[in-house]
Amino acid sequence: MIQLAPALGREKAHDLVYEASTKAREEHTTLEEVLPIIAVQYGVENLLPKNFAQPADYVGEAQSMVNAAVAAWNAQL
Repeated sequence: MIQLAPALGREKAHDLVYEASTKAREEHTTLEEVLPIIAVQYGVENLLPKNFAQPADYVGEAQSMVNAAVAAWNAQL
């Protein structure tokens, strides 16, 4: 959703990913398999990044986010 939002808008990107997630769950498959199909239905298949389901794309900032949260917490003490 985060990768699609700049081009589609947050709400449409959310709807697309939500629909794909629901379909993947119902069909006992993966988001990686279903999202391209749903993207075609929305007419945005060209907006999907290659290898969009790589964990590093959505957890790569986890450590810096934790560090920022801890720093903010410590600043309040």
